[in-house]
Amino acid sequence: MYAKTIRASAVRGRQLRAGVVALGATLALASWLAAAPAAQAQEPQFQNGDGISVVSQSQTGREIDLTVNTSDVQGQHKIIVLLPEGYDANPTEHYPVLYLLNGALADPTQWVSGGGAAGQITDPYSAIIVMEDGGVKGWYYNWKSCASICPENWESFHNLQVVPWIDSNLRSIANRSGRGIGGLSMGGWGAIHYAEDYSQLYSYAASFSGAVDTGNFTTDVAIGAEEVGVVPGSGTPVPVGSIFGWEFWPVNQNLINISGVNPTNIANLKNTTVDLYVGTGDSTSGDGIIESAVYPQNQLMAYNMSKAGIHYWYSQDHTSSPALGWGCDNDHDIMCWNAYLNDAMPKFTAAMGQTSPPPTDTSSPLPAPPGNVVADGDFMD
Repeated sequence: MYAKTIRASAVRGRQLRAGVVALGATLALASWLAAAPAAQAQEPQFQNGDGISVVSQSQTGREIDLTVNTSDVQGQHKIIVLLPEGYDANPTEHYPVLYLLNGALADPTQWVSGGGAAGQITDPYSAIIVMEDGGVKGWYYNWKSCASICPENWESFHNLQVVPWIDSNLRSIANRSGRGIGGLSMGGWGAIHYAEDYSQLYSYAASFSGAVDTGNFTTDVAIGAEEVGVVPGSGTPVPVGSIFGWEFWPVNQNLINISGVNPTNIANLKNTTVDLYVGTGDSTSGDGIIESAVYPQNQLMAYNMSKAGIHYWYSQDHTSSPALGWGCDNDHDIMCWNAYLNDAMPKFTAAMGQTSPPPTDTSSPLPAPPGNVVADGDFMD
């Protein structure tokens, strides 16, 4: 009887010690989990599709840098994606997309480096930003003739390939009510042109210092100079007329037909919100001369939209507009394009049916102008 009692006590002791060990291990695991760093946000892995093949992908913070091949344009191309804050933490949420187009002699990095502040400016907003390569002289058009560098189908690449590819790889709002497009200089023309030609895709368009009138003689001269390689950085020389057909009167009818200011094309913007930004420029610098050349094109665009009853905002001449901030000097430069994007973001999100935070205001002591007020008063509606 005594031996049985000893054995029972020993068993209970072993069970007690095992329980204590298990409890200690559980507490230790809980403590380690509590102290462990949060898991890194999962980077979306872009897949091939819609005529696009992914060559490389990397991510830093919100920014995803992609290199792709496309069946529509020769060579490799950069696409930069800025995800909204919390994208990974909200797996059921879908976001509007703003596509941004670069200017001539540049690529998408123009928006995020060398003074471009799209990352900082768009950070407060619940939207996906896509910067797609427009080439150094792609001009957002399917070229008439591409000589030795075929294919050059930029319009098809962006609208028929990139848009569905983004929709299949990211949680976008995959219809026109959740999609907008903007661009600077050459890309300003591209944004207006795409919104007119692909009105089924975009409900918002913004042009920053855009060369919106391809029938304008000054624009035609610039295009021709880029084609033949006279302009430094304009890439492989091609015969004049390769992009749009012959540029100069009296055989420039195609450029007149596709011009953003053409009333026939403007009619396609009936259900689109349009924002135009331009400075007056001056004659004391290259950037000033370029801006003074595109300024009347934007005036004509605004006038024709007004006659057509288009819902638009037109902001011009920012010499005395410190509220725009970002060092905007009224010329054809990144300081003003930052300011324009900063001012346009709330208008974009409003067009998407969203409320939005105030514009980023780290480069000016004054906020960007609210509503339909422009600091210099030069506003047409």
